[in-house]
Formats: sequence, structure tokens, C-alpha cells
Amino acid sequence: MSRKDKAVEYDPLQWLHDEAGGREEKTEAECGSEAEPAIVSISAEEEGDVVAVDSCFVLDGHIQIMDVAVLKRGLDAWLAQEGDHTLVAESELTIDGAGVQLLLALAVQADEIGVEVKWREIPETVREAARLMNAEKILFGSAS
Repeated sequence: MSRKDKAVEYDPLQWLHDEAGGREEKTEAECGSEAEPAIVSISAEEEGDVVAVDSCFVLDGHIQIMDVAVLKRGLDAWLAQEGDHTLVAESELTIDGAGVQLLLALAVQADEIGVEVKWREIPETVREAARLMNAEKILFGSAS
């Protein structure tokens, strides 16, 4: 069997070819209620002229080096939104070193602009990857 026969049939850019492969913004939905990745904004009760919004960013499937550029743009837009910010991740989220670095950059950026980012629930895979990179305190604060 030659090396060419052992080629992996995984296309890391498949999302470019899929119509629904990107992140999209949704309103009037519960955080984490859908399986597809999204920025979800939930309007809360009005306080005078200000409407409190709980904005969730759903991390679905994997955060790996091939996802970082797309996720970075989505996370930047998400941080720019007003209101509370909550990360929602599926329990079987796959993450690599580049994914942890992306989350670290998010934590630093949020701190610099005065935004508190909370986790709905921290998946064990993310917790372990952060522990291996000695990044738990920065990523999770007192939630670790």
C-alpha cells in the first residue's frame, strides 16, 4: 500500500463549501438550546430606556487551529455587544493548543475592555487543556 492510499479524507475547509457552515447571530432563543454554533442574544427585562441583554457565544464541536481565524472574528463581534457575555460549550468539545490560545486572547481582550465573560458550564476537555497549559486561572477565574 502506498502513502497516497493512506491519505486522510478530512477537508478542514469544508465549512467554506457548506451554506450553513458559518457563525450567525440569533435572537429570542435560549443559550445552548440549539446544536449549531451561534451568537445568541436574549433580551431581558427593560430598565427605563436600557434593555439588558444576555449574549451567549455557542462553542460547538471543536476549537482547533483550523477554526481560530473564523472564531476570532465572531468572538470580537460578540465582545462588542452590550450586556452580559456567557460562553456556552457542548460537553464533548474538542480543543487543541491553538483553541486554548484563542480563549486566552479572548480573556485578555475582555479584561482590557472591562467585559466579564462567564461560562455556562466548563467542558472537561477545555478544563483539562487549560490545566495542561497552566491557563485555568486566566480562563476560568474563580470558576475553576
